[in-house]
Amino acid sequence: MVDPLGRKIEYIRISVIDHCNFMCKYCTTGTHGFEKVPKEDILSFEDIARIAEAGKHLGINKIRLTGGEPLVRHPLPKLVSMIKDVGIDDIAITTNGYYLSIYARELKDAGLTSANISIDAVNPETFKNITGVDAVHLVLKGIDDAIDAGIKVKLNTVVMKDITIKELPALLDLARSRNVPLRFIELMPKIDTETWNDMFFKITDLKKYIEENISPLTPVDAQLGKGPSTYYQLEDGTIVGFIAFFSMNYCQRCNRIRIDSRGNIYPCLFAPIKLPGLDKIRAGLEETIEFLKEGIKAKPEHGDPNAAWSVEMRNIGG
Repeated sequence: MVDPLGRKIEYIRISVIDHCNFMCKYCTTGTHGFEKVPKEDILSFEDIARIAEAGKHLGINKIRLTGGEPLVRHPLPKLVSMIKDVGIDDIAITTNGYYLSIYARELKDAGLTSANISIDAVNPETFKNITGVDAVHLVLKGIDDAIDAGIKVKLNTVVMKDITIKELPALLDLARSRNVPLRFIELMPKIDTETWNDMFFKITDLKKYIEENISPLTPVDAQLGKGPSTYYQLEDGTIVGFIAFFSMNYCQRCNRIRIDSRGNIYPCLFAPIKLPGLDKIRAGLEETIEFLKEGIKAKPEHGDPNAAWSVEMRNIGG
C-alpha cells in the first residue's frame, strides 16, 4: 500500500511484549518498575498473526517482531510459524541475544529469516554497565548459534559518547570474524534531556573517526534489508552501516508502521500520533485491514526528533 505522500509501505514492526530482561541506559526512563498489564490487554499470537495476514492483503511483505525483548514472550517460534502460515516470507526479530542460543534452531525451522542482535560492547564490564546484566558471553553465543542455524544476522550498536570509540576495535573484530554487518545507530532522544546530552555522539563524528583512524569507507550499493541504514565497506571487507535518526532525515523513504504490544499503531516515532486498535484487530480480518489502512494514511510527511512527544523505546522496539 502507498501512503498519501507516495511512500510504499511494505514493512510492519510489531512489539510482542514491552518487558525486557535488560535495563539499558538509553532504552528506559531509569526505573526498574514495569506497568503490570493484564494479559487480555496484550496482543495474542492470534492477534499478531491476523495483523500479518491483513498486512499481506495490503502488500506488506516483511514483519519484524520486537519488544521489549521478544524472546521473553513464549513460545516465540510458534508465533513465527503462525506468521509464516499466513504468507509472510520475510520474518525478522530484533533481540538482545540473551535467549537466542536456546531458540535459534527452533526459530529458523519455524520460518525466521533474519535477526538484528543488539551488542553495544564486547568488554564484559562495559556491557554490564550499559545493560545491567553480566551476559555478554550469552549474547556472543547467541550470535554464533544464530549464524550456525542459517539465520541472517546483523549486529546493532547504539553509539554512545566515551563508550563506542573504546569498544570499536572489538566490535569491528566481532563483525569481521563472523562475516556479518555491524550497524551503528544514533542515540534517539527518547530519554531525559540531561542523560541524552551526556550520552549522545553524532554518527557523522563516528564515521569521521573510523575514516581517519581505522580504514577508508567505500560505499556499498547493495541494500541489506528494508531499513534506512547506509552501508560501507572497510579495507578488510567488514561491512558497517550508519543509522542517524536524529541528525539525518529518512522521512522521504520511510516504509513502515509500528504496532505496540497493546495494539496501538504509531505511524511515526517522532510525531504525536497513536491510533488505538486492539478492539478492531480482534473484530476480524477485514477490520484489521481497515485499521492498518488508517495507520498508513496517518503517516506524516516528517517527524520532529526534538518534539516533546515521546514513546519509550522499550514499548515499541525502535
